[in-house]
Amino acid sequence: MRHHMKRSHDAELRGFASDNYSGVHPEVLDALVEANGGHQIAYGEDEYTARLQDVIVQHFGEGASVWPMFNGTGANVVGLQSMLPRWGAVICADTAHIHVDEGGAPEKSAGIKLLPVPTGDGKLTPELIAAEAWGWGDEDANAQAAPPAFASKPKPPAMNDWVARPAAAARELTLREHYTITETPSSILEIIVQAVADAEALAQPK
Repeated sequence: MRHHMKRSHDAELRGFASDNYSGVHPEVLDALVEANGGHQIAYGEDEYTARLQDVIVQHFGEGASVWPMFNGTGANVVGLQSMLPRWGAVICADTAHIHVDEGGAPEKSAGIKLLPVPTGDGKLTPELIAAEAWGWGDEDANAQAAPPAFASKPKPPAMNDWVARPAAAARELTLREHYTITETPSSILEIIVQAVADAEALAQPK
């Protein structure tokens, strides 16, 4: 006997604290029902995931790929991981979404060190980033510390008096320079390249 679930919530209620509060769009549900028949290989090997990859390439060009995520928190964690070395840290505003609204997911799930910076309006500036972008090229720096490797573009905080202001072009250029200094130093790259070459030489039969 088939039982139908009875709705137990008020369908007219609206909540804006999270996009996860909303139900699924009817067209999405219809597509899920259509795809639900029969069996497909799991773990991303199905026909629909392959089709999604094709669509992304059509829009963004060859070399583009897509990794579907359950929600925004998962996307943020995976996105940060893709841009960081395992020892890297992220500079963010102390009101940033990744710092105050994601249940500690970047640090708990991905092991990513966050370096929150106090701001007056939730925005990072070159000067604020410079205060935390330490250690590059400094032999006296703490070798066991997590060096900043990425600066998070903060999501506007939920402040009643927050007003969006366009950034000056000169400050944007300075910010790009600060991103550059947080890349892997050439001296480290040379060591890595030499280590790979040595490993390949040892693997060759004598």
